[in-house]
Amino acid sequence: MLNIIIVLLFMAVPALMIFLCVKIKALNKLGIVLLCYIVGMVIGNLGLLPHSFNTPSVTNVSVSIAEQADEAVDVDILGADGEVVETLTLNAENGWTQTVKLPYEDENENAINYTVSDENAVLTASAGDSTLSLLQSITICLALPLVLFSLDIRKFFKVAKKGMLCMLLAGVSVVLVTFVLHLIFRSSLEHSAQYAAGAVAVYTGGTVNFGSIRNAIGISNNDYIVFNTYDSVVSVIYIFFLSTIGRKFFLKAFKMKPFEQDDSASAAIDSTTIDESVFTYKEILYKKNIPGLLAALGLSAVIFGISYALNLLVSSFNPSLGMTVMMLSITTFGIAFSFIKKVREIRKTFQLGMYIIYAFCFSVAASADFKALLNFSLPIFCYVCVTIVVGLMVHALLSKLFKIDVDTMIITSVSAVCSPPFVPAVVASLNNNAILVSGLATGVVGYAVGNYLGNAVYLLYSMI
Repeated sequence: MLNIIIVLLFMAVPALMIFLCVKIKALNKLGIVLLCYIVGMVIGNLGLLPHSFNTPSVTNVSVSIAEQADEAVDVDILGADGEVVETLTLNAENGWTQTVKLPYEDENENAINYTVSDENAVLTASAGDSTLSLLQSITICLALPLVLFSLDIRKFFKVAKKGMLCMLLAGVSVVLVTFVLHLIFRSSLEHSAQYAAGAVAVYTGGTVNFGSIRNAIGISNNDYIVFNTYDSVVSVIYIFFLSTIGRKFFLKAFKMKPFEQDDSASAAIDSTTIDESVFTYKEILYKKNIPGLLAALGLSAVIFGISYALNLLVSSFNPSLGMTVMMLSITTFGIAFSFIKKVREIRKTFQLGMYIIYAFCFSVAASADFKALLNFSLPIFCYVCVTIVVGLMVHALLSKLFKIDVDTMIITSVSAVCSPPFVPAVVASLNNNAILVSGLATGVVGYAVGNYLGNAVYLLYSMI
């Protein structure tokens, strides 16, 4: 019950931020997105949220074994003290593998590290979703179609082409930086190639790509958790930088080309529909707009449901592709329905989508645990921080050489480093809706190639 109340409070936070921006000009200049990030980071790191809100309740444990001569094999799953917590029967009927949900923590709130009794069996464990992570997933999946409904996508795609070149440059930048890091660490760090592969997978695709290849590259569960923890903290700082002074920095320090909106992009943006002024959000509550917005929200929920079902279906055959298919499905359905005039002309769908994205931003910031930086692991921190920071600088240099404008470079970098869900928030902070589709499209491409590139880098670097 407490977690439900906190979720409702999280969803109300954007309303408070909008109200403050209306009343205080200085805050309005700062912007709703940045306010949500700042307040979220403060609340998340002051320990104001209950432990259960940001902690998974279960661990998904999968046990598999090579095909045996026997009809069936019983494998014991052992808990922290070596006690048997579950016995699984593996046989040909279940493909010699089974997955169960077990408690994530013990009574002292310590994460349980599960093992197996049979040395021939392979155990893989992944934490389930916490209430906070579920909130993040649901909000962004509902918001993306709402944002896309109001756009004239056919005209937007005319300005999205250079984004694909920019995404290629982003991938090249990450590979170059991780290659240099590997040359530095390879003689002193046993798992250098694994960290490099993980960084390439994350910063061309997303966390889901790293999760899907971690068994293939042999990275330990502990290193995986530490890597993701550092990534969550550094990524919030990275997003904050690009949303505030990033554009000015690259224009001045790198002399990059400013974004020039051509006629096709201008025609694609209806200022009466896509208006991010804080004064327009109150129109979401206008009686005449509510029926249409409820219908649009319902349609968005249906798209989410269908896409999630596709995720489950594809994951049953190839777990590494599930999230890619889901995000591609959500984006595709959102674009497809924007071609329907009655859907595109529903009033204030863009504003409703952005409101939900603000809640997403707040929840992401609240999950960044800066205390994790105290348990310092220099190699992993380097692979996270240096890849993000130096990779961004290399990406900017390459973009300048190929005459790509600063806004396209920034949004493509965000879609590569942080994945598509973060694109709309940065688009809002840049006040440039013309790059929205470019950012989403390149991010989906990143999901698709992240696994392949990560595995390829691991195989290549392991031979060096």
